[in-house]
Amino acid sequence: MSDRDGTTTRDALDRRVLDQLREDLGDIAALREIISTFLERSPSTLTELREAAARGDVAAVSAGAHAMKGTSATLGALTLSAQCAELERLARTGSLAEVVGQVPAIEAEYGSVDHELRLEAGRE
Repeated sequence: MSDRDGTTTRDALDRRVLDQLREDLGDIAALREIISTFLERSPSTLTELREAAARGDVAAVSAGAHAMKGTSATLGALTLSAQCAELERLARTGSLAEVVGQVPAIEAEYGSVDHELRLEAGRE
């Protein structure tokens, strides 16, 4: 993300990726459905990630991070996807302290992505 002083969170999404997905789907309703499903499922996935990290369940962290990584990338949330990929890597290597430390950054980035996707879903 760029400047934090006055700029919006528009860079939470790569518009080119999202525009390509819209074009590939050929239907704004289909894109809205994908966005809606992601927004509905992500909060529980984030809760599961946080809880799994707290209890040291690296397999659950890895699985949750992997799932969120793919959909994030598909929707153009490339920073979130990269953070999830890093969390997945850390979980596989057993770096529990780093796993626990990475989850808040993912939650914060998701907040920006959530906002942008909700704006996108409201478009025509």
